[in-house]
Amino acid sequence: MRASAAVVAVALAAGLAAGPGVSSVARAEAPSSPSPPPSGRWPVAEPAAARAMLDRLVGQRAGWHDGVLTIVDVAGAGPPWIGVVERRGQALWLVGDGVAWRLTGPLARPRLAGPGYLIWAIGAPAGDRLEVTRLGVLAPPPR
Repeated sequence: MRASAAVVAVALAAGLAAGPGVSSVARAEAPSSPSPPPSGRWPVAEPAAARAMLDRLVGQRAGWHDGVLTIVDVAGAGPPWIGVVERRGQALWLVGDGVAWRLTGPLARPRLAGPGYLIWAIGAPAGDRLEVTRLGVLAPPPR
């Protein structure tokens, strides 16, 4: 009983500290969960396609096993997000790897990797945006 009374007291104190006009429900909600970490993994069934992608990753820690390309590390930044570039309105998006990011920053330009390209990207996520600091093309759009 003593422990639950302490929990209630802390909850009430936290509610009072939030100030007037803020509902107790809003105060009790946890903040939104952070973005999932990048996996650095992408399914690639064809050995020739995997070899072509690995040739583009020379110098990076990457491999291909059991039909999955895995990029362990890019330039010391860890695994990247991997996906296909899509155009949505005026913005470019990276779609795949369990997320969809609106690409932002000086590298988020169609001249570097336009719609249909399979790319890896390193950057800082914020909401639905990824401020791209590094990117690389894994494969051009299918023909």
